[in-house]
Order: sequence, then C-alpha cells, then structure tokens
Amino acid sequence: MERLIEIRQSMALFFDCGYEYFAEYTSPDIVLNRLLYCMRDGKQQGYTPIIVVPDEPLLETFKDNCKDENDKFNIFSLRKFRTAMLHAELMDGKDILEKRLDSLNEQLVESGVNIKKVVGDFEEAYEGPSNNINALEDISFNGVFIVKVPVRYPWQIFAYLPMGDWGICPSNTELMSISKYMYERYQAVPVAMTSNELEFKVLKPITTEHEAMGAAFEHCPLYPRMFEDFGTIGSYAGTLINSSIWYFVWPYLTEHKPKNKAPESRQTYQTHKEFAYTTKQLQRLYGQNN
Repeated sequence: MERLIEIRQSMALFFDCGYEYFAEYTSPDIVLNRLLYCMRDGKQQGYTPIIVVPDEPLLETFKDNCKDENDKFNIFSLRKFRTAMLHAELMDGKDILEKRLDSLNEQLVESGVNIKKVVGDFEEAYEGPSNNINALEDISFNGVFIVKVPVRYPWQIFAYLPMGDWGICPSNTELMSISKYMYERYQAVPVAMTSNELEFKVLKPITTEHEAMGAAFEHCPLYPRMFEDFGTIGSYAGTLINSSIWYFVWPYLTEHKPKNKAPESRQTYQTHKEFAYTTKQLQRLYGQNN
C-alpha cells in the first residue's frame, strides 16, 4: 500500500498540470460524470482530460521516455521532451496503420494462416455496443486520476503522457499521428490509459457494416489480441456498431521497458514488397474500399 501511495505521488508530480484523483472504491459513475464535465469544461479552459490508472510500469514508461541525453530524468528533461513533441512533425496516421497491418499480414502468412478465414464475414455483436470505460474497473484497486492535459488537440495528450515506445506498442509520435487520424476520421478522442491499454471515446459512433469493417482492419495493429478474443476481423467489426468506446491493448511480450527512441523500435513494421497481400488489396478483396 505504501508503494502504491508513492507511485500516485510520483505520477502527480510527473503530470505537472491540473488533475483530480479518485480514491479506491469511488463509484465509476462519479468518475465518468466528472470526465464528461471536464471534456466540456476543457474546451473553454484549454485542456484535454484523460483518465490515467496509476501503476509502476506506466510511471516508469513515462519517465524513461523523457530522459535527457545523459539518461537522466528530471523536470527539465520532462519539459524539454514535451516541447519537442508538441513541435514534432506528425506522420500520416492512416499510413502508419496500413504499414503495421501489412506487417501483421506477413506474419500470419508465414505462420500458414488462411487470410480469408481470419478476415471472416461481418457478425453482429451478441453483447451489443461497447459504452463502458474498462479502465474504471481498476478503480477498486488503484484509484484513478483525471489528468487535465494543457493541450488544445486530443492527439497531443501523448506529448504530456508518453505511454508508448515499448514492445510492440507504437512510439509516442506514432500514437499522436494515429490519434490525429482517428479524430479527423471518426471523431475519436483518447479518454483512458493504463500501462498497456488505451481507450478512445467515439463522439460519432459507427453505424454501418461497411464503416465497421474498414475501422476493424485499421484496429488490427492496435489490438494484437483481436484474433484471440474475437476469432475474425468480421466478428470484431460487429462490436464497433454504435459503440462509443474503442479499446486497444498491447501484450507484455517482453520486459515492459521503453526503447528510449532507438531506431529499431520502429523497424518491426516496415513494409516489404514480398507481402502476400497489402492492406489495400485485403480491403479490395473483401469489399472494404473507402
């Protein structure tokens, strides 16, 4: 318990901005209502709110991503990192997702997986749309923060809270780029993060099968467990219809440690000419052209 208190205190110092803390066993409805209020208030006051679940791996990821050239973390390296990130040139988020999907496709083909069976047909979700924030399930154990990140655009959250660049999780610049694309394409904004999970609130939920299948293809690189949890892309697509919450998770395949911006952290997902199918070919094969 003492260690958890230390982690919360360290995270509060790391935020270096406004926040609200909700202790263990606070009703999730109270946090959700407060989040919705902050989303409205933030538009007037110039901040973007997000739920953050305090834990040690996330805190270490934050700090390691913000170390200086001497591998030291302090308030100066933190602010320098944030300034650099806010001024960084973003990539094409859609292009990042397509390249990562191409890489995933190569892995499936090399493993002897039948691509057509993996794609599958669209299936309606048995449990209906997803409208609950999964991170609030952790409130009984850890409590949660609502961090009022002082940025104008929702994708800039990752400049202040760099949860990425470890394992197969995208780099923080990639997360910013992908989030910008998702906001512009789907009106989706980040609303919750843990050490390996990220949730978006979709302000205009998807309502058609065509849209859902297209989005499901794009979500594959952000949800490596998709086939394990849903079997096919088509089955997962059914859960997106009228859902206001999108949930992504990256497994801990190795020790949870950021790669400190090493070039190889982004080489896993380069495109290759020998891929059996490109993203666009897959979407064309199964009628998912934009």
